[in-house]
Amino acid sequence: MKNLIRFFAITIAIVISNNTFAYDFQTDGIYYNIASWTDNIVAVTSGNNNYSGSVVIPSNVTYNGVNYSVTSIGDAAFSYCTSLTSVTIPNSVTSIGYGVFYDCSALYSVVIGNSVTSIGDSTFSDCTSLTSVTIGNSVTTIGGCAFRDCTSLTSINIPNSVTSIGDHAFLGCTSLTSVTIPNSVTSIGYEAFSGCI
Repeated sequence: MKNLIRFFAITIAIVISNNTFAYDFQTDGIYYNIASWTDNIVAVTSGNNNYSGSVVIPSNVTYNGVNYSVTSIGDAAFSYCTSLTSVTIPNSVTSIGYGVFYDCSALYSVVIGNSVTSIGDSTFSDCTSLTSVTIGNSVTTIGGCAFRDCTSLTSINIPNSVTSIGDHAFLGCTSLTSVTIPNSVTSIGYEAFSGCI
């Protein structure tokens, strides 16, 4: 288990080093990569400055007179943003990458829009202040280590759309006392709730 967690941490570090400052434009403090020039689609990414405070991701953004749809959040986009406190993800976003909020130690509230279909591996790992997560009703999978060591998380309501919960998904969530798991869930991974009280 320790080797798996170490692997996730090393992989996130590699993703961060490869993504740092790789963005196409910035508007209102949010950095974007253009995912499709022909369809005018962008992904939220990391940039020169760490995100902080409350971030509300827009459904659409205009740059150089072109209107883009915001449909994804790239790998590790908000990772290690230790002053980030809350994030609202709009219904336009369908995809959240790997380790997106890894080690955002001040993050306490996240609202995930109703079009996101999966919560990726290590998405919220080590978000030790996270107390409130609203999971949209299109999410079908919760990835491995997705909420690992979210030590302030006391309850989680998993929507009826979810069918699988990955290995170590809630490992080390020591304050977790209430979990609602719907009948739609057919697979719960290895030690998904290990270390939870």
